[in-house]
This record gives sequence, C-alpha cells and structure tokens, in this order.
Amino acid sequence: MFYRCKKFIRQAGSEINPKENWKQTSREALLAEIRRSPIWRQAQNKPKVQARAFSFSAFLPNYRLIFRPVGVMAMIMVVVFSGSIATVSAARASLPGDTFYPVKIGLERAQISLALSQEKKAELEIAFAGARLKEIQEIINKKSSDQGNGVKAAANIEQAISHLSEGLNSVQKRLDQIKESASAQEAVGISKLVNDNAIIFEENLLQLKGRITKDQVKTELQTVASIDEALVKLDETNTKSLAVMVEKSLILPGSEAKEDAATKLQTTIERMEKKIEVTEQKINSVNKNIEQAKSFSLSAGQTATASSVAAMLSKDNNASTTQEVVSPEVLRQVVKEVANKPEEAKKTIEDAKKILGEKDASKLGDVLNKVQETNSIVQDAREKLKSAETLFKSSEN
Repeated sequence: MFYRCKKFIRQAGSEINPKENWKQTSREALLAEIRRSPIWRQAQNKPKVQARAFSFSAFLPNYRLIFRPVGVMAMIMVVVFSGSIATVSAARASLPGDTFYPVKIGLERAQISLALSQEKKAELEIAFAGARLKEIQEIINKKSSDQGNGVKAAANIEQAISHLSEGLNSVQKRLDQIKESASAQEAVGISKLVNDNAIIFEENLLQLKGRITKDQVKTELQTVASIDEALVKLDETNTKSLAVMVEKSLILPGSEAKEDAATKLQTTIERMEKKIEVTEQKINSVNKNIEQAKSFSLSAGQTATASSVAAMLSKDNNASTTQEVVSPEVLRQVVKEVANKPEEAKKTIEDAKKILGEKDASKLGDVLNKVQETNSIVQDAREKLKSAETLFKSSEN
C-alpha cells in the first residue's frame, strides 16, 4: 500500500508545475505554522548536540531530482487536506489581488489533478468557474461600498475573468475527453451539469456586466470587453455540452435521456429567441445614434464606401489610427446590412422548432445544427454591431 501511494504521489507530482511565487508563499506559511507548533518549540529548547557531518548528496547525488516532484506534491497535499494550516482558510477567502490568491488557484488546480475521474475533474472545474463569478461580484460590491481604487478593482476583475476563461477552456477539453472515454450515461450526466451551470453563469455574468457598464468609467471599458469574451466562451461551452448530451443520449436505451436532450434543446431555442430580440434592439439603438451623428472617423487611405467601413468592422481589422472624416451614410449602410441578420436567425430557429416539434429523437442532431447555425448568425451580428458602436464612440471623442 505504501509503495502504491508513493508511486501515485510521484506520478501526480510530475504533472504539476506550480508558480514560484505560489511555492514561496506556501512555503513561508507552512514554516510559520510549524514554528508555532509545541514540538518545534521543544526542539528549539533542547541542548544542541554536535553531530557528525553527513552529506546526503554524496550518498545519493541526484536526490533533488528524485524527490522534488514528490516534495512539491506532498506540500500541496498537506495544504489541501490539512484544515489546521492557516494557508487554507486565508487562501479560500482570498480575492484577486490578495497575497494568497495564487495559493487559492494552486490549491484548486491540485484538487483537479488529484481527482480520480474525468467526471469529477469536470465537476470541480465547473465549481471553480462559479467561484470566479462570486469573486467578481465581491470585488464590485467592495468597490461600490468603500469607493476603492477603480483601476485596481478593474485589474482584479480582469484577473478573475482570465481565470474564468481558462477554466471554461479546461471544461471544454474535459468534455472532449469524456465524450471519447466515458460511458454514454456518464457523458450525458456531466454534459447536463455543464449545460445547467453554463446557463446560470451567463445570466450572472450579464448582470455583473450591467453593474459595471452603469459606471461608464473609461478604465473599465476593457473589463467590459473581457466580459464579452467570457460570454462567448460560456456560449461555446454551453454549445459543446449540448452536443455531447444529444450525441450520447441517442446511444442510450429508453427515452428518458432523449427527452432530457429535447427539453434542453427547447430551452436553448427559447434563449436564442431572446438573443435575437436583444440583437434587434441593439441594432435600433445603434441606428438611432447614427441618425444623431454628423460625422465618423475612418482610417486614412480608405475611401468612404460601405465596403471600406465593413472592413473596419471585421474582427481581423488592424487599420491605422490616422483618421479622416466619413459621412454617417456609410456606416448606416453597413448597419443596415447587419439589420438583416435577425430575420435570417429567426428563420433558422423556426426551422429548428419545426424539426423538434416532430418529436423524432433521431432528428435531435438536426435541431442542434440549426441552433448552432442560428447562434453563429447572431454572434456575427453582435460582433459587427460592437465594432460599429466602438467606431461611433471613438468618433465622438
């Protein structure tokens, strides 16, 4: 048993590469805890005895390389499983920007690494993604209550969002692994868990975005952009979990899993219809702003045509910052082209509803394809609208 445990610790330790600042912080906390123990004090009070010098390196030259992974892993296991260590409570309560926050992230990664199944790893990754949202909420609450440093708060929110996005990337990779290696029953269960939480996370993140947007602080514009990116990542995670659920439900015997998948698709369709409605409202808002504008900025070297502005609205645009004036008519034409997207999305989602209404389990994949197509249309419209709005705001400054 001892040798099996030692082998497991050595293998797990070789997979973990904690950051130096995390190791230093944890080492200091552990040593401080040891020095406070009665055994340490007793040892310090005992008379020192001259001992014969012993060189471990002479006996085993490569001992550092052999024991380093085990040592790192042992330290993590002590911190994770020993509730008496001060680092644990301090880390769990920490927020981005706090001294022990890297320890908190390190502990979470250690827990994921130590989980014995892909399903458990996915559950932990989802739970920790939820923790990032709570951290963002706490930072916003703290900023609102004590009127703290807005720049620092924005940086801390950015840090939490970055870890949230990393966590969602891990969840997506985990879904791929579960799809290939887990049983159909397990895959359906974990994909359902991911799907349920992704929806909740999206709603919470939208609320947090609304709170940040109300402040209209320039230092937080990048934070809003990062939240938008995290929302896209959540959408991707939701779509992938739904795809795994649909595919694996068709393999399982009986109708329960298929009915659950159909219900999830129906919920997704309803949410997609709301997104289309919001996109329409956004188009009307941008159009209203354009009607009130007198001029816009366009990169030098470009002509005042719809195609040139459309190029500026593309995701890969790297235009020069040198500016010349362009008529609102140009941008209005581009937004008009985007305005057709909601109708296109409505038609596609109606097709999905019709197929789902046939109640043919074998066509659930077709419904999913229509939902994904609708989502791509809406996402494309939103990205172009966001770019158009950014161009409009920059022209006002």
